[in-house]
Amino acid sequence: MKRFLLKIIVPSLVLIMAVVVLWEFVLHAFPHEHMYKSHWMERHAEEVQVLVLGSSNTNRAVIPNGLGLGRGFSCAGSSQDIQNDYWILKRYIDRMDSLKYVVLDLNYLSLFLNIDYDEDYAALRKKYAIYWDNPHYSVSALERLEVSRFNWLVWWQETLSRTDTIHEDGHASLAVESYNDEYWRYYGWQTALEHTKVNDSTAMTIYSGNMACLRKIAEMCAGRGVTVVLISCPVHEYFRSFIEQRQLDVLHAATDSLCAEYHNVVYMDYMSSPLFTADDMSNANHLNRRGALRFTQMVGDSIRNL
Repeated sequence: MKRFLLKIIVPSLVLIMAVVVLWEFVLHAFPHEHMYKSHWMERHAEEVQVLVLGSSNTNRAVIPNGLGLGRGFSCAGSSQDIQNDYWILKRYIDRMDSLKYVVLDLNYLSLFLNIDYDEDYAALRKKYAIYWDNPHYSVSALERLEVSRFNWLVWWQETLSRTDTIHEDGHASLAVESYNDEYWRYYGWQTALEHTKVNDSTAMTIYSGNMACLRKIAEMCAGRGVTVVLISCPVHEYFRSFIEQRQLDVLHAATDSLCAEYHNVVYMDYMSSPLFTADDMSNANHLNRRGALRFTQMVGDSIRNL
């Protein structure tokens, strides 16, 4: 009986292990954004002249190689907070002898976002530990396996149906969606409400931490002759109309302070630019591919004229 069970159990375990290993390779063959960007930086950090950081705004709005400032790459990411912008730059900057510019998104939410404070970002925190080796977060050896983090069926469906494209320079763009006035108004209101954090109990703690990270970014870059370009990307009027002026005032006071304190920091505010309409946007606070092309050229021209 024991011999019979061994003949069944051992081959079954071997087969299961083989399937798991094979599936791990399959998952790596379809790299998601964090995997692709971190692997690219490990191989090419020395070549980067323009590094784009920030959240989904710059991830979709700034095409690094379209700025006309040299070879660029985007390490921006959806819901990426300033502490992770700082970590990514710190991780690679000693290798980046070619670096001339760091382009960093400061949007309406940026100074009040820290993914440590919200359990909705638990999966995102693990990605910064796994793919960017951020020591601020910890994960187990098992969690570092792709097979341990995916609902495989959901992952496969998302892979087949995804409408976003990650370009070779790290820039991400979504497929153009048709404009729907009622939905855009609702989306603008809902998003502005979710991004208004200045009145939260943790707001000033998060703000202080983010300002400290921005100062560290400015100081690291100043020591290497690198210009830090802070930008606020264009948003639709349906988003702007619902934001709280006090939070916007805090943003502008912060950028004024940073520009006065560091000679290598400049700020460009395009949030209310009338040059961008719904035709340039994928929703009320993100540019589409067409808008990104126009915006990138505008930012590149402005940087060259500094």
